[in-house]
Amino acid sequence: MTPKAPVSAFANIIFSTGVPFRFADSPALAIFVHLARPAYTPPSAKLITGPLLDRAHAQMENSMSAFMDNQPIASLVSDGWTSMRNDHMVNFVAVFPLKTARPVFVKAIATDDISQTGVNIAAELDRAIVAIEVSKVGSVVTDNAACMKSAWKILEQRYPGLICNGCAAHAVNLLIKDVCKLEVFANALERAGDVTSFVKDRNALTKRFERIQDTLLADGEISSKRAFVLRGGYTMLANTALFHDLKVTPGSRVKKAVFVDAITDATFWSNLQSMEATLRPTCSIIGKFEGDTCCLSDVYRLFLELRAHWSTSDELTELLLDRWAFIHTESMGFAYFLDPTTRAGEGMFEDDLYDNAHLLQEFVLVKKQISSNVEAVRTELANFVDAMKNPSDKAKFFIEQCATPMTYWHQVGSTKFPILCAVSRIMFSVPTSQAASQRVWIIYDFILTKRRNRLSPAKVTKLVQLYMNADLSSRGSLVSVMMGQESDAGESDDETKT
Repeated sequence: MTPKAPVSAFANIIFSTGVPFRFADSPALAIFVHLARPAYTPPSAKLITGPLLDRAHAQMENSMSAFMDNQPIASLVSDGWTSMRNDHMVNFVAVFPLKTARPVFVKAIATDDISQTGVNIAAELDRAIVAIEVSKVGSVVTDNAACMKSAWKILEQRYPGLICNGCAAHAVNLLIKDVCKLEVFANALERAGDVTSFVKDRNALTKRFERIQDTLLADGEISSKRAFVLRGGYTMLANTALFHDLKVTPGSRVKKAVFVDAITDATFWSNLQSMEATLRPTCSIIGKFEGDTCCLSDVYRLFLELRAHWSTSDELTELLLDRWAFIHTESMGFAYFLDPTTRAGEGMFEDDLYDNAHLLQEFVLVKKQISSNVEAVRTELANFVDAMKNPSDKAKFFIEQCATPMTYWHQVGSTKFPILCAVSRIMFSVPTSQAASQRVWIIYDFILTKRRNRLSPAKVTKLVQLYMNADLSSRGSLVSVMMGQESDAGESDDETKT
């Protein structure tokens, strides 16, 4: 063991757990170390935030490069954020197919005064692709902003066959907003806001309402009829002496009347219950899209299921189709078609099935150049469709038992349909959301506390990278965020002194 090893190991405790730097200078730690090993002196906070941080970050980048070299394919996920210092940051995270490895935080940059145009965004994404390795990056996932879509076009021209998609969870959130703008729901939400604010603005009413809710809901229970429970709670609150004896000003008297009018209006509660029933499926859909095991084919499948759920309403169906057109890319059609459980794309939206055939051939022959034999590609497509449409009982049972689409492609498709298997490896590696990238900002909030607001974006990024990439060999999701709001104190956080 080298003399530097204990020093680096001690610093890594700080970096990998996110504990405050002041821990290193704590008198309590000094007493413990003196009792345990009087001859040992741990590094100071100043040393940890300076040379030791730089050294650990360099070692982490070497480990990250070695780790990435062993991954056959990755997706680049990116998201933006504004810190408490008002620094606009953009992060880049490498995500791997279906949790074969946990996401890796590649880098983050402060955009400073650089305008977020399609050209500039494409340039930053391109640099991140090169940092991972061009041949390994199969897809890019960002939000659905117009400037992002402009950047996609630039990248798709530069790297033919690169899949560029928007965050499906973001698209469903936008769909929810669209639904909430419908007149019947918008009026109900406005009145619900008046009801909620009347109670929330009065501490005594808030506490009494919380106690009433505790009697209506078992501990930890989430009611599937939330509007019904709220109605009962507010009605009970309005019948309390506390509510009747509430001192009101001329202005708040009007608000009290609005509150009473709303909670006694059966139509108001009926509209809320209708909205709750309408939007309930979207909540589970967002959860699935943000999960680490959701396949790209699930985006197509779940939009189809939602259309079926809303089929009795022309208004809702129109909103859904508009958002589907907003989020839909050819890769989603490819994934749905190649998912063996869909029987070669059964039930695809309108003309998608027809468009999918020639677009998939173009992807194989021109964009990715997986094969140059047109006849072989067409024959394999025809054989795949036939196998999916008319499976034997044994094949049908096997497909039903497959945990993921890639289970089928690894075990059967790779030998029966090798060209389409190469496409499937790409399609089923594409994340369905930016969730991995958005979780980075949770770590930033944990690291960049109010006491640490003098740290530069570059130093904060180093700390976040070390914290998140502490164990690149482990599997699973991103590191769990510690509970509590630690704050850092002392001069060690003033970067002008480190």
